[in-house]
Amino acid sequence: MQIQKSHKVSKRFKLLSVAAVLIIAAGTGAFFYFKAQSQQNEKNDKGKINSIDYGPPTKEQVQAGEAIDNPNKPGSDPLPDPTPQENGKSIVNVAITSVDQDKTSLRVSSLISTIDNSGTCTLTLTKGSTKVVKEVGVQALPSSSTCKGFTIPVSELSTGKWQLTLTFENASLTGTADQSIEIK
Repeated sequence: MQIQKSHKVSKRFKLLSVAAVLIIAAGTGAFFYFKAQSQQNEKNDKGKINSIDYGPPTKEQVQAGEAIDNPNKPGSDPLPDPTPQENGKSIVNVAITSVDQDKTSLRVSSLISTIDNSGTCTLTLTKGSTKVVKEVGVQALPSSSTCKGFTIPVSELSTGKWQLTLTFENASLTGTADQSIEIK
């Protein structure tokens, strides 16, 4: 006597098998698609790493660099010439560009119309007979200079109106700027 085995495969098993094959096929297709896209992007970005172009500079980039190296070149605002004085140093323009106060400090920034990193900036704050004096060095920038920045603790200043006088001086140049402020 022979026993016949039934090889019935359930519909559910067939459906799961087909779904698994489709998922594997879709995943394989997506893998090869994105791999091809990546290789194409690498060809398009020749000389670029992480979308930064490390290739040779463009004409516009070269011109922009030259303008920084030579601030008095046409196309950029020339620095005013220092005003010569008969008995002393030439005078340059000095400007107080910002005065910011928070609960702990007063910060003063400036701009000096010369390119130089020598000299001293002196900030004098005056209220009545009270004077607070701070000194910092000078920092050259691409097209001007600046005082290295003043940070004065507000604990050194009383509330009310103060007069700021900022003076820049080096071996051949000098300049001054004034401004009134209110300490709160």
